Amino acid sequence: MAKKYIGKTTGTETITKARNIMVAAPYDVRGVVETYADLFNKDTYSYSELYVGMLVITYDTQDVYVLSKLPGSRDNATAWAQNIKWKKVNYAIDSIDDLEDIENPYVGQFAYVKDDPNTSEDESGLYIYNGDTWVLVKQPEEVTIGKISEQEIMDLF
Repeated sequence: MAKKYIGKTTGTETITKARNIMVAAPYDVRGVVETYADLFNKDTYSYSELYVGMLVITYDTQDVYVLSKLPGSRDNATAWAQNIKWKKVNYAIDSIDDLEDIENPYVGQFAYVKDDPNTSEDESGLYIYNGDTWVLVKQPEEVTIGKISEQEIMDLF
C-alpha cells in the first residue's frame, strides 16, 4: 500500500520526519489511509501510533472515522481487526429514511441529509443523534460550518 502523504511512502519512517509544512499533504501522517479496510489492517499502524479519539480520513471515499477502542497491543492480525473499533464521523445521505440505516449511531453523531427538493416534503438539513432519534439541527440555508452554538446542540437533548 502506497500512502499519499509527506515523506512516508512505505509506512516505515518515523512521524517526525513527515513534518514539513511547506508540502501540501497531511501534517499528521496517521490521518489518511487508502481504504476503510486499512483501518483494520495491523500493518497500517503500530500500536504506539494509535490513540482513542484519533481521526482518520479514508482516501478513496473521503469518509472520516474516529478511533473509539484500541486493539490489544499483542493481538495477532485477526484479533487486531476484531478488537479495534472505528466510528464513522461524517454522513451525507440522500433521504431522511436512510438515517435509520446508520449502524450503531452514537450520541452527538452528525449526519447531513440532502433530500430531493422536488419531493412533497424536503427534509434536507443537518441532523444529530441524541441517543433515541435523529433531530434536525439546521435547514440547508441555515447550515454554516462553525456557526452552531454549544447551547443549540445541548437544547436538542
